[in-house]
Amino acid sequence: MSKIGVHSIIGPRKGYGEFLKKIKDAGQTPAVIKVVDDFGPAKEAKAIDPNTLTVGRFNTFRDAEGNVVDTQGFEPLLPDGAYRNAREVAEWYYERLRPKWQAHPFIDVWETFNEFSAHWGWQGEFYIAMMDIAEPDGFKLAHYACSTGNPPNAAAAREMLPCLKAAKQRGHYLSVHEYGGVGDTSPRVPNPPTLRGTQPFHALRYRALYETILIPNGADAQLIISECGQAGGFDFLGTQTLLDDMKWYDAELFKDEYVIAAAIFTLGKWMASNVNFAEALPALAEYIATTPTPPAPPRSRPGESPAPEPMPEPTPTPEPTPVPEPTPAPARSRGAPRIQYKRTYLLLPNEPATPEGNARLDQWIQAIRASGVLTRFRWTMGASADDAGIGDLDKRGVIAINPDTWPTPLEDFYTREYPGVDYDAIQAATPDELRNQLANMAFG
Repeated sequence: MSKIGVHSIIGPRKGYGEFLKKIKDAGQTPAVIKVVDDFGPAKEAKAIDPNTLTVGRFNTFRDAEGNVVDTQGFEPLLPDGAYRNAREVAEWYYERLRPKWQAHPFIDVWETFNEFSAHWGWQGEFYIAMMDIAEPDGFKLAHYACSTGNPPNAAAAREMLPCLKAAKQRGHYLSVHEYGGVGDTSPRVPNPPTLRGTQPFHALRYRALYETILIPNGADAQLIISECGQAGGFDFLGTQTLLDDMKWYDAELFKDEYVIAAAIFTLGKWMASNVNFAEALPALAEYIATTPTPPAPPRSRPGESPAPEPMPEPTPTPEPTPVPEPTPAPARSRGAPRIQYKRTYLLLPNEPATPEGNARLDQWIQAIRASGVLTRFRWTMGASADDAGIGDLDKRGVIAINPDTWPTPLEDFYTREYPGVDYDAIQAATPDELRNQLANMAFG
């Protein structure tokens, strides 16, 4: 089935019931129904198909004095600059939301904060406390609900690790948002209103987070993209534009098993926007109803060496015809590739082959592994400057770590001995500094 579902808030959603029924009649299930404050769409979806995953969030509630409390985030800093106790905040939060959650048993997963894109470590402490408190009542949670383009860098992402390791172990989720048309994060990146074309800085940004930080550290909790959309969530661009975009997005989501679903923003009325995509529901239902679950296709990676080509099936020769001796293929010259491919070589620091030097080299290697660049980019790593430069390849890149550890200036060495090498360098005083620099490269 498709991994595309819908997001709904308070307001009109004409055709929603027919949307659900068409999908059910085709033997399919909506991947997710995400609701905020108005929980009717989730209840309706569960009544038609109990297997539908439902995600809910309260944006606000009224306290005992009748004041409206915004639950999308809290100021965690006290006047003196110290952090509030995250567990105490979680206990306060849960005491007020628990009866509201219990009144909606058809919600499978609850979000708490929404696009609170700051204080990443403190948020993690809050979510861990929420899991401790809510699990005895049987609740599942989706953490962070990061706004598009967040977390902003590898350092912030690493602050999420304790929470997401626990979430993976305990069956909770990570949620993120991805939008097209939300601003230009880099001069290299065009800014179309669609999701397609904004990758990897907005659409599919989750891959950098998982491949660089979460998977290498065992923190790859299952992912719900609880909001995704076009034009920053402010405009409906038309049925065909939406459908084409979501077909592309769906095909990409299927390449990543940890992605559970993505909810299109939004049905209903949000602010003064024209974002309600209700008129696209019939076409979207047709697409979901007729989309079987495909096997996850392979995903190419930057710098990946080419896979071996399959051997052709032999052609049988009729008995009476003598088979001529095959002409041997000309031998490839040493160093010539079977086919052209791009190679990026991560050159280790030039540590001496002593017990102390080997111990330092091992620390550099562990830092590189922890950064996630090897799994994300499939670079080659080694300790030979000649290995890094050799080969009859059209595209050879060398990234030298701490090049000043070599007796000869490396840039001059490659210009002289291996012309055509695309040379770059990284200077890091410690393995931890190297890990963070590389992680930020991979994270985009």
